[in-house]
Amino acid sequence: MSGYYKYENPLEKGYKSFKLTKKQHNSLFEHRQIRWIDKYEYFYNGKDIIIHKFYSIPCVILSTLLFPLGIFSNGYSEAKDDLNRLYHQKERCSFSSDNVWYTNPIYNKIMEIININEKRK
Repeated sequence: MSGYYKYENPLEKGYKSFKLTKKQHNSLFEHRQIRWIDKYEYFYNGKDIIIHKFYSIPCVILSTLLFPLGIFSNGYSEAKDDLNRLYHQKERCSFSSDNVWYTNPIYNKIMEIININEKRK
């Protein structure tokens, strides 16, 4: 099937994962602040950084609890599809992804944080 989406894990492509605290993330990305509904995953490989943004577990739980209201407002089929997209975000491509290239000044700031965190280990 030509239009079929398959999630490709950056770790399998040679990227390494790392973590940023909420404070670090918010100071680096002024227009992409972390909210309670957000969960981020970060990967780097030496020339770029990949940032994946997903819905958080509390957001998925709240959506599950509100599922009956979704049935009344959108119908069973659409409400079920919406919930399935939340449960299988990677498989259903229900997330956003950004890249920070080595030419971007933020790249150097993130690499400094990664180096500091690796020295602590």
